[in-house]
Amino acid sequence: SSQIGSARLSNQWFVAIMLSRASGGDQFRDGAEMHRTIGAELWCVTKLDLIRLRLEVRQALQEGLILPTDRDTFDPADFTHGPTLYTVNEQFIKPTTASAGNMSWALMRNPKGLKCDLFITHAWQEGIFELLDKIISSWPAGVSHAWCCMLANPQNLDISDLIKNPRTSPFAKALESAKYMLVVPNRHESIYNRLWCSYEAFLAYEWNKVIFTASMPAWPGFLKALPLVLCCAALGFGLGMLWSPHAVNLVSELLTFSLYPLVLMVVLASNARIHHACDLLGSFLAAHYAGLLLHFWESSHLFGCEGAGLTAWETWRSSVLVYACSMTAFFIFSEYDRVQHAICAQEADNLRYEGSVIDARCTDPNDALHIRAEIGSRDRDVNSAIRTLLRAGMSSHELRQAVNAGVDVKQFSDVNVAFMVLTCIRVANTTILSHKGGVLPGLQVVYIAFVCIILAIFFFSRLDGRAFCALAMARVSLALDWPSYMIAQALWRADVVEVPVMLQIQVTAAIVTLACVAVPSTLGIHRVARIPICGRFIAQLLVSRGFRQLCRPQKGTVEQNDAKIPRPQQVGQPLPVDLEANIDDML
Repeated sequence: SSQIGSARLSNQWFVAIMLSRASGGDQFRDGAEMHRTIGAELWCVTKLDLIRLRLEVRQALQEGLILPTDRDTFDPADFTHGPTLYTVNEQFIKPTTASAGNMSWALMRNPKGLKCDLFITHAWQEGIFELLDKIISSWPAGVSHAWCCMLANPQNLDISDLIKNPRTSPFAKALESAKYMLVVPNRHESIYNRLWCSYEAFLAYEWNKVIFTASMPAWPGFLKALPLVLCCAALGFGLGMLWSPHAVNLVSELLTFSLYPLVLMVVLASNARIHHACDLLGSFLAAHYAGLLLHFWESSHLFGCEGAGLTAWETWRSSVLVYACSMTAFFIFSEYDRVQHAICAQEADNLRYEGSVIDARCTDPNDALHIRAEIGSRDRDVNSAIRTLLRAGMSSHELRQAVNAGVDVKQFSDVNVAFMVLTCIRVANTTILSHKGGVLPGLQVVYIAFVCIILAIFFFSRLDGRAFCALAMARVSLALDWPSYMIAQALWRADVVEVPVMLQIQVTAAIVTLACVAVPSTLGIHRVARIPICGRFIAQLLVSRGFRQLCRPQKGTVEQNDAKIPRPQQVGQPLPVDLEANIDDML
């Protein structure tokens, strides 16, 4: 206690510095008056505010201004998890905001308020760095301001009157204004064991918000995995530059066709070890192909192209070199996806809970009574939304409709970054080659138009629409575009077609691929799944993460599966005697 007391004394200068940074030297404000006049949906922070908060808390830890307590025995040198929100609130947020006028930390930084785009739901057991890192790394594109209860509510003021009616509480007002709800799991327990978090899930369901799960950044794990995959790529490239095989043409064809099944396994693999092995082997083979092409850059006869013209040979080797380099980049970035998939699976495990949201606990019996009464018999709907979130990493009205149609949306939100990089390189290469290789101008215009349509669909859709578009692009490209590319290459190598015809085949296949992506992306997964006879299969084909998921349909709808969950305390049944006594005493 003496250490904490001395720390708080020395905290005076620190608070003054933080206040000057936050307010830019403005005069003292009345926090209570600010929260009366500024709507609750405006008590928000920016992404930059959260980054600054992380730096300030870290500095406070290094200066000994935030200390462990009996309830929170954190390691002051741990900047991965850090002290719990309870500790940070008592030793940092409250002293800082008290000196500024008792407003919330959000209004201290943004006195005029910021309209809520993103609502953050979380428990208070997690470490401050764990919370901030997950929010910052999961911050969606197009979102400017976020509402987080620890930072939005005035911690030094009594807000009991504000939350007396859950429907008109600051939480509800902010969530109604938000476009997305970000769920932050923690390693201690599921946040849905807390009734207020369950109520926020209920409101998000009722107002058709897109709910998605936050996760820790994947780049630290990616940096650890990067040296090994780079070594494999460097070894393959060096071998290609030094090795002179007797049948260069045969080796080239084998490498061209061997990379495709590896990409297929990476995109559809559900086993992390298989994914990792394919990344290492693929990076080796793709880099080896690039080295082989550079080694024999002027030797067209070794590739069976001695009869082709100079322009045709140059076009072919440039195309294949870009193919080899893009495949190398794909397998390297695929390690990022592997790490990200493992993190998302862990976050889903941290969210799992038993029973129903109606059984979640609440410290205030009055809050519990009002919340349970408002949820009523719709607890099964909330359970279905949360279980879709656990399965897919995301939950929306459209996703739940697809699940009810029998589509398994496991890991729906895990967008394949490696394939997006590969697709961007492929689109750029096809555009350039079609212009130089004599492709019909009409085909070029149609191709560019479809590229623009896909980009518009992707960037103007909500998060669930973007995820579906990215998943559809990966699967349709694997089924149509890449086989067509390899077949066209083989036909040209066999002297069946000329270079312009080869490029026209590739561009036509690319147009068909983009059209097959644009149509379902425009319809949405819920409408595709409801197409008679084949809709469920098509939707499942576009989002499957593995062959097993593709072949096995979802067993029952979310509601049917949720009906199997025991409900020890149904809404409308008599309350336990002890709870009735507590409520009577309170009233």
